[in-house]
Parts: sequence; structure tokens; C-alpha cells
Amino acid sequence: MRLTILMPGLAAAYALGLAGPLAAAEDHYDYALPDEIEWGEGPDFIEPGAELAVLAGNPAEGAFTVRLRLPEGYDIHAHTHPDPKYLTVIEGAMHIGHGAELDKSDGIRIPAGGFVEVPAGHTHYEWFEEETVLQVHMGAPIVVDYVDPARDPRN
Repeated sequence: MRLTILMPGLAAAYALGLAGPLAAAEDHYDYALPDEIEWGEGPDFIEPGAELAVLAGNPAEGAFTVRLRLPEGYDIHAHTHPDPKYLTVIEGAMHIGHGAELDKSDGIRIPAGGFVEVPAGHTHYEWFEEETVLQVHMGAPIVVDYVDPARDPRN
């Protein structure tokens, strides 16, 4: 469920295009409480089993913030993005490494509360040894290019 609260003083920012895609007359902000976030099927560019919740924006069209819930034992193989990706671990822990092959002997564990900025074009992979919730933000539509096309779930 999405809740909206009216807030004065933002009309000029919306009218000038400096704030979200809301009409200039709608001075407000949106928020989602943890127990009201609506989860759905994960995106097609990662293996089945993940769940996705869109918090803001549209990953196919532009800047966005989403949450991914990933089960224990989940892997995301080596890939790149043409734009930077910002990850915050909300619950659980993420392991992240870099290189052309997923290598669980190399990488770093990022616990809940941790943050990672993945630069544009950087080859990286993630794996999850426990159920984990990640918050992902990108400033452009998401594009995922797998190093090994055979590892791309869309193929």
C-alpha cells in the first residue's frame, strides 16, 4: 500500500522538473512501511526464486529504487551494467566479488546495514548464503549484460 502525505513548498520543484514525476499541483511525498511493501515475482534477468518490490520509479524507464528478496543459496553470475548501481543490504547479507566468473572463494560479505556502489561497466557477481533483502537504486533504466550469455536467464 502506498501512502501519500501533502506537503507545502514542493510545487516549484515539480513544475521545474527537479522532483519526481508528479503534477505540479500535487505537493506531497510517498513512502512505504515495511509491512506494507508489495512483493511480486523477481525480474526476468535473474534466476527464478527472487522477489521484487518497486519502491519508486520504473526500472525499465529511468531512475528507480527497488527491493529484491533473495533466498538462501541464490547466485547472480558475472555481469555488468552501463550505469552505476547502488546496493544497501536491508536484511541478511550479500557476498559480492568481481571478475568474469562467480568465485565464492573471493569476494566480500556485506552484512545488513552495509552499502556497495558498483561503478558503471564493472564486472561483478553476487551470492547469498542466507535469505537477504537488498535495496537497489539506479539513476537510469536497468540493463544487465552477462559475461557468459549461457548464464543469462533470458536465453
